[in-house]
Amino acid sequence: MNHIPITFEHEGKRYNGFFNQVSGSGNTAAFHLYDTQNFFLGKLSNTNGWVFETTPTTEGFNQLADFFGDYITNWQKGGSSHF
Repeated sequence: MNHIPITFEHEGKRYNGFFNQVSGSGNTAAFHLYDTQNFFLGKLSNTNGWVFETTPTTEGFNQLADFFGDYITNWQKGGSSHF
């Protein structure tokens, strides 16, 4: 799967980056989020709902798990890169 580009804001800061799928089968999916400098920002996964595992520099991103999940779902269905 190609990179899924994303631009979003969190606590007044704008982020540009991409998701990269690392696994997926059936009802399980996992994606790593990187910024444009290829710095790892965390892992988004879905087994029975979206969960975002943060890094020390991305605390609070876990609140964006459903937003990220909806974004990826929309992208995979051929939606826009702007959500």
